Amino acid sequence: MKKIAFGEQNVKSAVNALVKGQRGVCVVAFVSMDKKLEKAYKGVMDGRIYKLAMWTDRPLISYGGSVNGKADETFVPQAPKGFVWTQYPYFKKAIKSGIEYLTINFRDCDKNTYDEVYFLDGAVVSKADVQKYIKQETRYISNTQAAVGVTDIKQQTSVVQYEIGNVAYVGTNKADAIKVFEMCQE
Repeated sequence: MKKIAFGEQNVKSAVNALVKGQRGVCVVAFVSMDKKLEKAYKGVMDGRIYKLAMWTDRPLISYGGSVNGKADETFVPQAPKGFVWTQYPYFKKAIKSGIEYLTINFRDCDKNTYDEVYFLDGAVVSKADVQKYIKQETRYISNTQAAVGVTDIKQQTSVVQYEIGNVAYVGTNKADAIKVFEMCQE
């Protein structure tokens, strides 16, 4: 695992240079799996499992805008609990920790590419190799989105957030994103 950092200021500059609603945005980021560990492995496995995620061809749109794109009625999103927006709708800061995050919204029905690689103690491993340590992930239909007519889970908007310091690339050059994604696996 080669942890490449794009740099917090570079992340903000790159995002600010993009046009709202622009398609073709690519993001490569490391995600610590500490918060997703099963109770039995907390402490023992802390800091040992990481995921490297790569999104390509993402539209840069707000959560509310994404939901309204599929809604029958106007959707007004609630403020995120435990966070304050530092730059709506792309950057928010956790109130307790002070960590700033890049926020990306997606729908399963959108055409995009997502790829991920897992690391255990810095070595590339399969998802199956780390699955026993991680809580089973379940997705639920959002009642607030269903209330405005978005009842199909594939059309509902989901949110991912990446610590700005763990972003390895953000921009519109898919070839550069893939190159960084591959370099991080070395």
